[in-house]
Amino acid sequence: MSSDAAPKILKISIATALTIATTAAVIPGAVGCLITTDAYLRQQSKQEFEQEQQAIANTAFALATAGDYHGCVTHTAQVLPQANVYQTAQVYLRNCQTNLATFQLEQAKQQAAQGEFAQAIETVNQIAVGSAQYNEAQQLIEQWSERILEIAWSYYWQPVDQLNQALTIAGAIPPSSPSYPEAQAQIQSWRQLWSENNQHWVAAQEALTLKQFDVALTHAQQIQDHPFWTHNRISLIQMVQEKRLQQQYEDIWNQAERLLTQGEPENAIATAAQLPDTLPWRERKQQVIDRAEAKRRQVSLCQTLSLGLLGCY
Repeated sequence: MSSDAAPKILKISIATALTIATTAAVIPGAVGCLITTDAYLRQQSKQEFEQEQQAIANTAFALATAGDYHGCVTHTAQVLPQANVYQTAQVYLRNCQTNLATFQLEQAKQQAAQGEFAQAIETVNQIAVGSAQYNEAQQLIEQWSERILEIAWSYYWQPVDQLNQALTIAGAIPPSSPSYPEAQAQIQSWRQLWSENNQHWVAAQEALTLKQFDVALTHAQQIQDHPFWTHNRISLIQMVQEKRLQQQYEDIWNQAERLLTQGEPENAIATAAQLPDTLPWRERKQQVIDRAEAKRRQVSLCQTLSLGLLGCY
């Protein structure tokens, strides 16, 4: 094929080139054309590849200029090692990673200053390993995790039920933090104490309903110390003791009533005298005593009139 035909070959379409390739075996003269076309196609593919990679790098540079360092990192990571622009893209990548880490660190510090320690930890956890800010980020994670645990303790150790809030706060400490094992152990301990105390509380209430005062008192006394539970334990023990005492007074009053019914006014008075001088027992005691004395006078009068010959009870 002459040199004058070469330009015409370079202008053929890809579809035409593929058609020529299929007929190369039957048209020996087309072999030279195929070689020229194949080289052309490879060159075109290479140019397109480099153009695409350069476009990605250009976009990354534009994003970095606009302050979108996260977008810059994402785009430069897409540049392939085979590209001519790869080394330049790596420079973009390192610069954007450094700027992104600086931005994330400052953002996290602002969050921590506002008391948003969990969000601050989440932010610095995004800082890449190997960056200049990585070691400082790890130190801050430890510092902020300890602060989170202190806050969780302050919620847990309240005279009101703040267990769920404490668990949520302590649970925000990430596994990467040195405080994580301590936080998880504390969470388990808090849950266990709460569960055990609640079981004793429910059992004591049920026993109290059944007037099983000793059982109720035993369960109440096993409630472990905690500002919320200690207050409830004291109140519960006091309630059990009051209920038990009220039951004792009820039994004394019933016994005095039985003695009075059985014609033993003296014993009825002696029994009723054990009741306290507090309401309602003072009035009930006095009622028994008044009736017993009336009964005693009635018996005495009966014995006097019958000269002791009749059974006056």
